[in-house]
Amino acid sequence: MVKTDRDKPLARACILEEGKICDNCCECFVCDLDPGKLCDNCAKCLGTADYSGIIIDEIITGASARRRAARKLVKARPGGGNFRVVRRSS
Repeated sequence: MVKTDRDKPLARACILEEGKICDNCCECFVCDLDPGKLCDNCAKCLGTADYSGIIIDEIITGASARRRAARKLVKARPGGGNFRVVRRSS
């Protein structure tokens, strides 16, 4: 049985550095346009080129995610085995 301390907050991941636990450095609250100021949600940074567009590499739906997971299972099994993806009707 896992015991947790209700007063102690659970560790969370840093949003700026992958694989790092948040250590409350507050770097994520710094304004992108003026590093000397904390973000006050003025949204002026949204007009810059970095925020103007996003690139979508792929759209994963529920069905395609299940197919991808099934393919990974086949690759992970020794010898591959006979495996087929069965489409369920919703």
